[in-house]
Amino acid sequence: MENQNQDQASEMSGVEMAEMRKKITAQYKEEIIFLKTQSTYEDLMATIEESKFRRYSAMARSSQLFAQMEASGEENAEARADFEAAKKEAEDNVQPTEEGGPMVKKRPLAKAQ
Repeated sequence: MENQNQDQASEMSGVEMAEMRKKITAQYKEEIIFLKTQSTYEDLMATIEESKFRRYSAMARSSQLFAQMEASGEENAEARADFEAAKKEAEDNVQPTEEGGPMVKKRPLAKAQ
């Protein structure tokens, strides 16, 4: 009698196992639809974030280049102003010679003490 009960229990569990597998497989197939949708969503979000990163990086690079160009422009303006001041000072120290050409003014020597 015990053998029959064990056989019936094992047959029942085999049938039940097959039924459970079918249910689980159906549940997984239903979930796959949602997971594929979620995967597509996550891929699109990642693509959007990468695009934002590239855009912000490009903006930062442009800002840095613009700042460098402005800084070099200011340096060039300062250099030009220094050059013009030195040129004016040099012109102020020139006096014409008897022949009409420019001659550099002689600076007085420092007195020895």
